[in-house]
Amino acid sequence: MRPFGYLIQLFVAVPLFLLLLPTTPLAAQDQPPTTPTATLDPREIDIVGGQPASPGEWPWQAMVRPGGYLCGGTLVAANWVVTAAHCVYDDAGNLFSPSAVTVKLGEYDRTVSETSEQIHAVSQVIAHEQYDEWTNNNDIALLQLTAPAQLNDSVKTIGLLATEMESTLAAPGYDAVVTGWGTTVEGGSAATRLMEVSVPIVSNTQCNRAYGTITENMICAGYEDGGKDSCQGDSGGPLVVPDQSGGWRLAGVVSFGYGCARAGFYGVYTRVSRYNNWITDHIGTAVATATPVATKTPLPTPSPTSTPVSTTTPAKTPTPTATPSPVPTTEPSPFSVTLVPDEEVSLSYENPSGNSIFVTVPAGAVNEEMTLIFDVPSAVVAQTTHVQLAKRVMQLSIYRDTLALTNFQFSAPLEITVTYGDNDIKGIAEDALTLAIYDFATDSWKTDDITLLDHNLDENYLVVETTRTGIYALVAPNRLTFLPLVQR
Repeated sequence: MRPFGYLIQLFVAVPLFLLLLPTTPLAAQDQPPTTPTATLDPREIDIVGGQPASPGEWPWQAMVRPGGYLCGGTLVAANWVVTAAHCVYDDAGNLFSPSAVTVKLGEYDRTVSETSEQIHAVSQVIAHEQYDEWTNNNDIALLQLTAPAQLNDSVKTIGLLATEMESTLAAPGYDAVVTGWGTTVEGGSAATRLMEVSVPIVSNTQCNRAYGTITENMICAGYEDGGKDSCQGDSGGPLVVPDQSGGWRLAGVVSFGYGCARAGFYGVYTRVSRYNNWITDHIGTAVATATPVATKTPLPTPSPTSTPVSTTTPAKTPTPTATPSPVPTTEPSPFSVTLVPDEEVSLSYENPSGNSIFVTVPAGAVNEEMTLIFDVPSAVVAQTTHVQLAKRVMQLSIYRDTLALTNFQFSAPLEITVTYGDNDIKGIAEDALTLAIYDFATDSWKTDDITLLDHNLDENYLVVETTRTGIYALVAPNRLTFLPLVQR
């Protein structure tokens, strides 16, 4: 096998563009769901593949401006807007201060001044405490306005979709509507007027076949053939469903997707019904409760709802350690070392660029004599729609005599130090870099059983603990997927 530096060719998939929409406001309990001023046929509207909405048609739509970005939001109470958590963090991962965020209500054409517009400052920014930038799980946030909105025909609140409503209003196959000022084509410019698009709800099982990271906190919508979707600049905006009583309910918050309206990849939204209590706890006002509704006729052969696959959350508990001093081996990959229960063993590998991988196996990691093999895969084929891979990959395998042990776990964690050069992480968010293990069952990179101990950005090394054998790689969240639309 040739040296490490020449072997690995990793192909990063086209980035997922965050669907940053103006979020739709939730209605308070004493404010019943409102009816749009224009009649809508859900099958005739789009954002990508859609059409302009009518002025005042979606009166809960908010335009959220965190810093120089464009997102969407939803008015759920007179002084509270729901948006996406990824919209309220800057590029460095810091929560925007309230003074950096503005909210515009009653907006339609963003290029002209309109009498319906209300511009509001923000007094509080609340991101979900368990928001995970890796999986985009719990991608929801609240913005408190400094003064209540003036409710009228152009500015209204919307009711939240309760869990008990989903089977009759938002089951797979039912139509939903997404609105926002996001791009009308992937990579294009923001729309001038508020746009609307109708998309059918898709089961989490079907959606997970495309992404592998869909959780029960997410809801998906779109067409298998693509063509209609929310897009960059729509993030944080509303996914709404009709409640058959003349009103609408907020079912989702625009979160992410692979590109925009691509075949085989659906739009992914934060499932609002999972956060009704969280929202109520923060805004101090009960949101709209479930009321009996007529059964909605589904589209042909709707898919049954199923329990979605849970995602993993990387452990990020940095503990400062001393600068590592790997002792490079001169042996080509692969090479092996013998492990015995009472001895610590260290091995390292240096590629032609001078960057090293250093592995320490502590005493007590194995209960009998075994052989650890270090290798550098000649190629890595993996789903990379959610993460970007750096050019540092290795494989650890364990053998008892000549028998390879799959899914092996050490009794004590190994410590792995990886050094890297600037070329290894070109185009990757270095501050979010970590080591991940490839999961063949889900065709994705995971951080199970991996604890980040130290990441030195100045000296370009990263230290983790793990108990697993397998293929490891330096990865980072695909930041291009989770960026709001920049407004120049």
